[in-house]
Amino acid sequence: MSISVNRILSNKDNRVSAATLTASAQRASDDVRLVAQSRQGGGRLVVSGSYTGAADTVVDVEVVSGLGGALMPSAPVIRGVGNGVLSIDALDVSAVPESLTFALLDAGTEPVPAALEFYGAALVARATGAAGNALSLSVTRNLTLTPMQYATLEPIAAGTDSLEGPQWDWGQPAATDAGIPDAALRVQFEGFPAVHRAWKTWEGGRFVYRLDPATAYEIPADVRLLQVAGDYALSLTDGVSTEVYAAVTIYDFLSQVEARSALARVRGLVARDTAPGGMAVTDIPLRTDAHALPATGGVVEVVEVAPTAPTENLTLTYAGQGAGLWSVRGGVSGELPAAVAGDLYTSGPVRFRIPLPTSNAEGARISSVVSLVAREEDEGLPGLCFKPLMLGAAAKDKSITYTYRKRPPADCVCDDLPALNLSGACLGLDVGGTGMALDAAYQTRLVQLYAWRAGFVETNTGIKQSTSEADRVFSDRTDIEIADQTVRALASCLSEIYEDAGALAQWDAYWAGLQTDLDRYELLGGAPISAPQYLPGLSIRTIQPSSSESSISLRYIRSSTKTGRLYRILGVPYAYDSSSPPESLGATEPNWVGSGPWVDSTTPSISYEAQPYYWKASQAVALGDKIDPGTGYFYVVKTAGATGTTEPTWPTEAGDITDGTAVWELAEGRTRIYAWTGDDSWPRLVGSLMDHVRALAGIVPKSNASSAASGGSCWRDVPDATHWWVDESGEYLPAFTNQPYVASVLGCDGTPASSQEFGFGIVTACEHRLKDGDKFTITIRGTGLAGYKQGDKIVIPVVAASNAPFVGGAPGDPTQTWTVRGTVSGALPDWSFSPAAPAQYVAGPVTASLAPGGIPFEPGDAIDVSIEGGSLRWRRDGGAWTVGDIFGVTHALGDGLNLAAVSGAAPSFVAGDSASYKAVATYGTSRMRQPRIGQGFAWSGDAVTIDVDLLAVHDVDAVLLGLHTLPAGCAVTISGGVAAVGEWTATPAWHASAVLAVLPAGTAARYLRVVVTGAGAGGSIGWLWAGVGWQPSVGASDLTMRRQYGLARGHGINPAALYRGRGTGGAWRWELDQGGALIGANVDALLALVDHSAEQGMEPVCIVPDVRVPARAAIAVVDADEIVLTEHMGWQAEGVAEPMVSVELPFRAVLA
Repeated sequence: MSISVNRILSNKDNRVSAATLTASAQRASDDVRLVAQSRQGGGRLVVSGSYTGAADTVVDVEVVSGLGGALMPSAPVIRGVGNGVLSIDALDVSAVPESLTFALLDAGTEPVPAALEFYGAALVARATGAAGNALSLSVTRNLTLTPMQYATLEPIAAGTDSLEGPQWDWGQPAATDAGIPDAALRVQFEGFPAVHRAWKTWEGGRFVYRLDPATAYEIPADVRLLQVAGDYALSLTDGVSTEVYAAVTIYDFLSQVEARSALARVRGLVARDTAPGGMAVTDIPLRTDAHALPATGGVVEVVEVAPTAPTENLTLTYAGQGAGLWSVRGGVSGELPAAVAGDLYTSGPVRFRIPLPTSNAEGARISSVVSLVAREEDEGLPGLCFKPLMLGAAAKDKSITYTYRKRPPADCVCDDLPALNLSGACLGLDVGGTGMALDAAYQTRLVQLYAWRAGFVETNTGIKQSTSEADRVFSDRTDIEIADQTVRALASCLSEIYEDAGALAQWDAYWAGLQTDLDRYELLGGAPISAPQYLPGLSIRTIQPSSSESSISLRYIRSSTKTGRLYRILGVPYAYDSSSPPESLGATEPNWVGSGPWVDSTTPSISYEAQPYYWKASQAVALGDKIDPGTGYFYVVKTAGATGTTEPTWPTEAGDITDGTAVWELAEGRTRIYAWTGDDSWPRLVGSLMDHVRALAGIVPKSNASSAASGGSCWRDVPDATHWWVDESGEYLPAFTNQPYVASVLGCDGTPASSQEFGFGIVTACEHRLKDGDKFTITIRGTGLAGYKQGDKIVIPVVAASNAPFVGGAPGDPTQTWTVRGTVSGALPDWSFSPAAPAQYVAGPVTASLAPGGIPFEPGDAIDVSIEGGSLRWRRDGGAWTVGDIFGVTHALGDGLNLAAVSGAAPSFVAGDSASYKAVATYGTSRMRQPRIGQGFAWSGDAVTIDVDLLAVHDVDAVLLGLHTLPAGCAVTISGGVAAVGEWTATPAWHASAVLAVLPAGTAARYLRVVVTGAGAGGSIGWLWAGVGWQPSVGASDLTMRRQYGLARGHGINPAALYRGRGTGGAWRWELDQGGALIGANVDALLALVDHSAEQGMEPVCIVPDVRVPARAAIAVVDADEIVLTEHMGWQAEGVAEPMVSVELPFRAVLA
């Protein structure tokens, strides 16, 4: 008897391989395969489900008949171009087998999306139909234009895209291919709207200078080039949502819209095309802001176009006067104030400047000759000097003679007198700058001034809503006129004094005070149209005069305690000077009396006079009676009755006012009896302040009532002068001795205007020696003037601001009409079907629905479908047949398998159609019968119980759970018995390679139970072994165990490795010399074990070095294609001597 502790467990000796296996849980398999099929119909017989059988199974299905049984629609068949899907949702109980045809009679009309054509592509609204018409696109030009050191030396014709000659070299980069280089200049010709790309190409041994796009207008000579930087902000909006895109080129914008717009998509090709005209090198050409097109007929500098400018031609006509006056008329704006050449024009929708005629300033000369009348020998001559004597920008070759009216009585000299101050700006000269930009301090104040005016006008304009008539726009026109007068006076003064720091500081102080006064009127319906309530310390100048009075001293006020009447303020001086604060109301409110006038005791300079009652207590009032309580509104009796004992509060919003038993309501319209009505006191006030500022700057004030033509900022009358110098031709206004003089003429509106030709100061210390008839002549030569002629016209085309709209969106009517006809039912009702709101077809034998596809249906398209029945039969693993209907039922085949019929094109099934399916028990208990790497019984869940019936009583020395994935820490309990489980129990320890229970010798069993607990999410067992393993006749003389690892190595020096598992292999050797030869039949048993393993493709075995230490058991395979047996008795005949064999078995680990 062998006493070896070595064991080899082979499936050859496994009693479980033929046993009956059941498990409390099993992971289902979805591996169901079609293995054979024969059919003539268009349908399919499908076996599916989650298979839980222990072993693989085969299911056979055959169609018995295509008639009878439950009915089902076939798969619809489309005849035509559309690719939608027709579904038969239900069959009526009266349905019979037949064929139905759905044919499209009318396809309806598709909605048309709104679109905006956009320079070679189109923007298409994502909103369908007319909703897209709400979309619009606006463009804001965020461009910076920097003057370059280049100008056109000769005209460029319209349509030009290439130029030759070095005069067109502006530093353009050279192209390296047919496209426009990325570094191409972005340029604009001053006064022209297009942004061009400028580059050069080498052709025929010379550079050719390219422009893209070609010029749309003729570009005159001497037009400066501007370098363009910046981008465009494009706003796409439907009035609810707005998308803003920053872009430079058409490509930039379209690619962004295509990528992320929720409002629009791009129709057409969007390509980064850099060839001339390509969208990747073309600046956004769309203009949606108000703008001017290039002027025709002459040169004009357009500075700004008002956002509200209308679309019109602005026609400038030269009046032919020396001052360079131009009449201005718009096709919509009508007649506008005249423009003066060289001055910035700000009185219309376009701010512009007409350049002064060009003169040869370097060659021009001005001279003077004095001619005095005869004098007595003893009379002294006046010393007359021209200090200064200057040419203006518009100087022309001419001579002008001025004559004096009186002869002065005394001798004088003027050599030591200082030169007088002439305004270079009035002469059209660029004083102290380049003329390209406004002085910063001047511009800052001008911007603030006009920003204040814009806000004032906005808040004094509104829409009056009415229930009885259309809404209408109304405004406090008088308040706005006050603001306009103020701004005009301040702006005019600012333009003259901004270079004088002291005068500028005083201007700031006066403007702050005036702004404080006017800001309280910056509200529609505010104080300027009402009589204010008495407040202690209230400035009198904040109370507006009455429209019925012309005296500035008349004002109206209300008492703080309601008395039903207003009070007129009398006798208040209206001085306004920073050194003399305005009069204010007293600290104590007067005791209001019913007559007057009376003096305010706390402020004696103020007196009051009561006005007639507008309201009395307990007074009967009739329907329609009207009152004016000084709020700026009328109130009308709505319900007749008697007034209350206390005057009500008069609101300025619509609503009823209950007053005793009477009811008042706010009347339409507003009273203006407390508003400004054209009295010139306010302009006089502002003008006097500005004259003070001018005086500080050394400029003679403008305001003087003694002269009807007191003059503008360049010429003014001197009323106190008893003599003046008169132009004999009558063209120019007279000059005054010791006063600066700029040649001026009377303009179209009768006011003086500078001709910008010349100026001088005729100075003398002894004006009294001048005599009537004295003359001097001013002569101008060498100007080379090229000017305008009377009647010349310049036309500025103006385009109003307007967003680019999406157009063409139409709702359409997508309703389709389908005819329906059955082979048995005949003609059925038509089907009105709308793809936008699909509705089922319910008529005759069917309920149907239709899902549109990517290709729409066209009239004439048809869909055929049949109503079918039939029967079938099925069996498993060659067993008995089961018969049933083809349709209307799912056949349960057991172990989670189901059989169902899927209809196809009619006929779906024909008698004789068949199919065979194999369901693979991927995780079934039969997978434990043989050791197969990568296969095994599996379950989900924490525990499983496996019951084994060995079908007979067998000796069981060991039970093995091999090739498992049981988690560490789980518990395994094995029990068994001859009659039932439980006669004996073993609890083997967990090991990664094998869980082995070694049982006492002589253990027998028919029934086994394996219980696994603590498995967590589940596990698998690839091999369950029970029986008696091979035991050598003698222990191995050399037993080597090797720990082996699965590593996938890389390449190179010190390659990394990927771990794939580990296991135990080695070599067992029996050698006679070492007392370990195998004897007799034991050798045959070993060879039978190895043969079985080889026949199964080197099936794994379990090697147990020592049954006393089950933890050392390992799963391995015999790692050899041959086994060498050395028989030490010469293989003698049986019975002569028992064989003694030396042998070596190498093993390779099975990795786990």
